[in-house]
Amino acid sequence: METSEVLDLAADEIERRGWQRGGGWLSPISLDTDAVCLEGGIIAAIGLRLDENDPSDHKFTPLLTCPAYRAVTEYLGRIPAYVRPDGSGFEGQPLYYWNDDEAADAEHVIATLRAAAAVERAREAAQERVVEAVSA
Repeated sequence: METSEVLDLAADEIERRGWQRGGGWLSPISLDTDAVCLEGGIIAAIGLRLDENDPSDHKFTPLLTCPAYRAVTEYLGRIPAYVRPDGSGFEGQPLYYWNDDEAADAEHVIATLRAAAAVERAREAAQERVVEAVSA
């Protein structure tokens, strides 16, 4: 699945489920109707569930390294986030900071995801054109 598709699916998930600030990521016990934050929308789109019993923040590593997560980070001009080596928090600017503190509302989050998807679609199309030109 292309990064642009993941971002559009994340926006779709927020539209379908509803949006929330804080705590909107998905664990194995989350319901398919639970509201999600921006990160939760991406988690739902890629079919990931985070182990809420893991006391370490390393459980977020698959999300933080996801190309769709990185695309939104870049779109917003944020410092990419990563989990500290000891698993006790984050360095950089996790997207939940933006979702919880700066996003105006669900429409703002959805529009951001759709805009990042559009940027990624353009990149993907440009990459396809380069591959076609090289292989011709």
